[in-house]
Amino acid sequence: MQNIKNLIGDTFRAYQANAVADPDMAKMYADDHATIQKVARHIEAGDINRASIIIDRMDTAPREDIVIACGMDFGPEWVQQNLGYNVEGWV
Repeated sequence: MQNIKNLIGDTFRAYQANAVADPDMAKMYADDHATIQKVARHIEAGDINRASIIIDRMDTAPREDIVIACGMDFGPEWVQQNLGYNVEGWV
């Protein structure tokens, strides 16, 4: 799950970078960070169905980021079977 962990760190750094200069953007990144962490916890616990539901409800950009990270960590077939997204050629 290294790519998912990297995404969590990148999203937190984006939050930090915007915390003072643009509080609205910082809140968006903080929300994305919390959601991505929640997805990671469900995947680690083996509750892929719940992770998939959360991913489906995410905004487009962070959803694409987490789906690609999952593809890089688990492979495109896993993503297709468990999350219902085709990432073939993206990872």
